[in-house]
Amino acid sequence: MIAAPLLTPDQGTPADGLVPRDVLVDRLRTARFASLVAVVAPGGYGKTTLLHRWAEAEDRRMIRRTLVRADDEPVRLLGGLLDALAEAEPIDEDVRVALDAPGVEVQTVVLPRVAEELARLRTPVVVALDDVHLLTSRPAVAVLRVFAEHLPSGSTLALFSRRSVAFPVARLRVARRLLELRSADLAMDEDEAAGLLRGLGLDLTPEQARALWRHTEGWPAGLVLAGRAVVADGDPETAIARFTGSDRAVADYLREEVLARLPEDDRAFLARTAILDRLDGPVCDAVAGRAGSAELLRRLAGDNILLEPIRAGATTFRLHSLLREMLLDHLHEHDAMDERELHRRAAQWFLAAEDPDRAAEHAVATGDPAFAGDVLWTHLPHFVTEGRNAMLLRWLAAFTQRDIGASPALALTAAHAQVALGRLDVAVRWQLVAEELLDRHGEDHQVASLRAGALTVRAAACEHGVAQMAADARHAYEIEPASSYWRAPAAMFTGIACHLAGDRDQARDWLDEGVHRAVATPNVATLCRAQLALLICEQEGPEAAVDLVDDALALLTDHRLGEYPTSALVLAAAGLVHAEVGRREHAKRELTDALRLLAVLRDTTPWYAASTRLALANVAVALADPELARSLVTEASRSARRVQGAVVLHAWADLVWSALDERADAVLHGSANLTMAELRILRFLPTHMSFREVGLRLHVSPNTVKTQARAIYRKLEVTSRSEAVARARQLGLLDP
Repeated sequence: MIAAPLLTPDQGTPADGLVPRDVLVDRLRTARFASLVAVVAPGGYGKTTLLHRWAEAEDRRMIRRTLVRADDEPVRLLGGLLDALAEAEPIDEDVRVALDAPGVEVQTVVLPRVAEELARLRTPVVVALDDVHLLTSRPAVAVLRVFAEHLPSGSTLALFSRRSVAFPVARLRVARRLLELRSADLAMDEDEAAGLLRGLGLDLTPEQARALWRHTEGWPAGLVLAGRAVVADGDPETAIARFTGSDRAVADYLREEVLARLPEDDRAFLARTAILDRLDGPVCDAVAGRAGSAELLRRLAGDNILLEPIRAGATTFRLHSLLREMLLDHLHEHDAMDERELHRRAAQWFLAAEDPDRAAEHAVATGDPAFAGDVLWTHLPHFVTEGRNAMLLRWLAAFTQRDIGASPALALTAAHAQVALGRLDVAVRWQLVAEELLDRHGEDHQVASLRAGALTVRAAACEHGVAQMAADARHAYEIEPASSYWRAPAAMFTGIACHLAGDRDQARDWLDEGVHRAVATPNVATLCRAQLALLICEQEGPEAAVDLVDDALALLTDHRLGEYPTSALVLAAAGLVHAEVGRREHAKRELTDALRLLAVLRDTTPWYAASTRLALANVAVALADPELARSLVTEASRSARRVQGAVVLHAWADLVWSALDERADAVLHGSANLTMAELRILRFLPTHMSFREVGLRLHVSPNTVKTQARAIYRKLEVTSRSEAVARARQLGLLDP
């Protein structure tokens, strides 16, 4: 049954009137095996209403009592419980007299007698207590423990509380005499949330209702407050998009029903650690500037303040998204300076813990370009080589152009993020900004990796010809230590420059080293393999390059690099090799994917555009698409003319044009020798139609079809129908 809202004016929390699921009521009603039922969840999960519904459905005698703070005194608590039990079955008056005696020792004198009385009960009862979290004294908890342990079989003690009761339940759990319901059980599922929102008068689309359900995590109170906010706004789409824990009604509820019950130190701890998406002891100690966070987190989670472990038994916790949003909004509004310092501490901790993603997230949140630049630059290979460039661009978007231009590390990070997109014009602008900053600030800022990074962008751009490209790349290689990330791309660009200049032996040595060094940098490894495959195709033939392109394609998939625009060259090289060795379906797919990526590369460097298009032109020639091949080689030739010293690009273009000329000659020769009648028969040869069926279609005799087919075989110099089809496709007489 879907939960529906039943809000009444006298109830204090927005979820108190929610009708709970029948399945929960049934679980409670049929739990006669349980001597203890514990329903533990934060405020707003409908515990009290669940108790009311259970009472209506329960056929045992139910003794209900809502506790107040005064019940923390054991004499008062026990007196109230005995009075309630007496309504179901007489209680020995001596027990009551002992309890009322001045200065009585409840623990040693009264509770043993109460245990005997409970064991003698003949009528099955349910003793249900609400707001049990108000009991904090050991004597009061001892009273509950006696009831849990000594009620006879068939009777149940039910505790409804915002936090777990502090007495051992392991024995009951092992004996299967304990039924526990927690916030995960009381949270609404998607259908129930949609029903609740409809009950509030909202006519939402399934996607809109799902968005609120996910954001509130099924918390009934949060759903009611979210629904009310949408009703008040009148524009569901806008209201849902901007609904957060900082909504006034939500924030007030969280402050009053969740945070107000905590000590000031606990509230301060949560406020300072809310910047973390995951909370565990060591990082919370570092951020909050304290010790003992692990124990505090366990205690707070036990207190059910919308904080829970990320999975059962875990020592890492997470705040409910609405509570976290409220705390972050308050921190940002009232202490932005402290917020930045907290993020700095978190970034430094995650750096030490070798978690660059979270370190970068917090470094960017400090708003400090220099600090963020250092963190992003130090871990740039991790971001650009593992398919995280979109994340890197999002972090950079948190800064203004002026901010980026004030930090050489941040400027070069921006440059390399643009290189990964193939936007070399933008990359070069940031590279020039970074180099100017490095020159202006002198030795203190002349970090070798920054210089190497700038030289690598210059090499990739190749604005002054392939000789300078090689010089820049070699310089980057030389100024970095042997273990440096920058040696892999430097070797790659040196090898590419040598290849473009026609020095194939040097190119192979450098590209081999690039492949060897790029083990931890998949984006460099794929491009090195692609360029090496093109070189080996020239020197040894396509069969020798198959493993290289297959390895490159596997890296694209494994490291989510397939959508990087700069992967077009990898796909082009793979398509060329596969087309040449007869893997036509692979080549077709790679041609299509490479053309799609190439369309995104509007401002890429000319050498890259020319190399990629020339490789694809060869694929198009092999797949008998001369029109596409001509278009590609024409564009490639225009780009090649802008690359000084790239003799290989011009040689490749000449080879493509020669292949197209030969194909055109063959097509013209074949077409001139085949009569119109034979050409008409030729188009039916790829089908499964027999000569008789072809004759019926063309209104000629089967013998005529057979005679013309034999003439086709003779003129195409083949001996069978399948060979004729293959030859005609090769000549461009038939569509591939």
